[in-house]
Order: sequence, then C-alpha cells, then structure tokens
Amino acid sequence: MNALFLNRIAEYKHTELCFETSKNIIFYKIRRQNALLSRYQQPLFAGPWKAETLEHLLLLEARAAKHFWNRFSLLVGERYQFFARIQHGQNIVNKLLDIGYHHLTNKVRGLLAEQKTPMEIGLFHRAHRATATPLAYDLVELFRSDFVDREVLKFLRLKKRPLQEIDQASVRKLLFRINKRFEKSVYLKAFHQCHSLGYYMTLQIVHCIAAINHKMVFHPLVLPDRHEDRCP
Repeated sequence: MNALFLNRIAEYKHTELCFETSKNIIFYKIRRQNALLSRYQQPLFAGPWKAETLEHLLLLEARAAKHFWNRFSLLVGERYQFFARIQHGQNIVNKLLDIGYHHLTNKVRGLLAEQKTPMEIGLFHRAHRATATPLAYDLVELFRSDFVDREVLKFLRLKKRPLQEIDQASVRKLLFRINKRFEKSVYLKAFHQCHSLGYYMTLQIVHCIAAINHKMVFHPLVLPDRHEDRCP
C-alpha cells in the first residue's frame, strides 16, 4: 500500500484545492453530458454553474443529472418506460447502465492499481463499507457519458424491437461496444495530436494523482465537444 499517497490525499481533502478539484471533475462530467445531448440536438443544461461549498456542488450535480436523464429518456423512447436513473433499478435501461458503470469502474480501479495508488480515500465520494474505493468513484465521473451513456443509448436506439429482458448475448454486445470505445482515436488539444480514448483515460488518472501529490488543483484534459475528422 502506498502509505505516502494516503497521507497526502488525507491532507489534500482538508484544503480548498480539494474542493476546486472536485468542482472541476463534476463540471467536466456535466460538460460531457451536454456534449452527448448536443449530438442528438437536445437542450443542454445551462446552469447556473456556481458552487461555493461541496453541498452546493452536489446539488448542482443533481440538477444537471435530472436534466440529462430527462432528455436521455426521450432519446431512448417510450417503449422502454425509462423515467429516471435509479441505481439497481429493475428497468432494462437502468440495468444496462449499471452493467456499463460497473465495467467502467473496474477499468478505473485497474488503472489506479497499475499506478500503485490506494483508493480508500476519495475527494468527494465517501467509503460506506470496508472494501469501497471512493477515489475510483470520483474519477469514473470523468468518463461515464463518453463510455457508458453514449454506448447504452446507441445500443438501444439501434434495436428494431425493444429488449424484453437482458440476456448474456445483450451484455456481451454492450460490453464489446464499450471496450471498442477505448480504442477510438480522438484529438487531444493539450498534445496537438490524436490518441486513443484508453490512453486519454490513463492520462486523466495520472494527472489527477500528480495534482494530489504536488498539492495542486486538477484540471481535466478536454475532449472535443463535437465530432472531428482529423483522427483516423
């Protein structure tokens, strides 16, 4: 276990730097939700983008989520009777999202483990059991829309007939689509070149770890909001 990092993140949590980093992560999450809505010509969450405390920040996140899932439900269509995002909900859309998020969180955990980074202390998520990994839950917020929400939406909209139940074939197809996203090449403005989304994810995680270690605010690398053809 990296005891030095645990000490550093424990100290970091009690600074204004942690709040600013948390704000940047949540604002980026909302921006990526808006980017997905924009692809389907849906109204975007307009804010106000203001938060003075963590409580206000989480309230803003909840308002943005309500807007996003309302628009998402319209894009999925009435045939799926999806009215709200409910973790562990019995609705087919909620089940697919749960499967995708679980897969994505395991990917983030794996990348943190590769960096020998303990996950027991988070920035704004809290551990509710001994085996929880709140730091992984923090960082997965950066990737939800681009890897899971996007692929679940496409997966369901491509179906000529609505899914009546989730079988192993459907799970395999969804996870295959999500895994293919890691290979997709995108233009990263910070580097003025194309990289895979998997590499982008690794960079985000490494940059966040470095920010905590050096007592700095983490500023996420930015993906292009619109479709670009400069990458193969």
